[in-house]
Amino acid sequence: MATQATKRPSSRKRPSPRKRPSPRERLLAASDELFYRDGVHSTGIDAVIEKAGVAKGSLYYNFGGKDELIAAYLRGRLEGWLQRVETAQAGAHDPDAKILAVFDAIADYVSLPEYRAALSTTPPPKRRSGRPNSRRSRSTAPGCAGRFCNSPPTPG
Repeated sequence: MATQATKRPSSRKRPSPRKRPSPRERLLAASDELFYRDGVHSTGIDAVIEKAGVAKGSLYYNFGGKDELIAAYLRGRLEGWLQRVETAQAGAHDPDAKILAVFDAIADYVSLPEYRAALSTTPPPKRRSGRPNSRRSRSTAPGCAGRFCNSPPTPG
């Protein structure tokens, strides 16, 4: 009597295929690399799309255009920085140590090999007197920097 061979399922598991990042995630990763390396204004959307390996429609579907992609890139950079500061301040319990932890986070960040300082190759505008226009630039700076530069020191 012939017995039929039964196929037993393999006991080895196949490795699960890695989930490919979504087009949105790929666009953000590509813009993070290209905008940081080459600058926002110097990087065209075609370069971002090519680097991300997505269709042009994916950019417009996820972000509406370059401006919204830039905003998402900047939010991501800010979130990353805030996480660094939070991590640095995690062990600090008094206000002085928390402030010093911010400087430690800055020192760690600027010592990374991929750190790229924003260097300007354009000299500041000159006033009629021939001196750099730094005082005017500081006094009209928007946001809190302008408030700190314009207000006299407060008695402590």
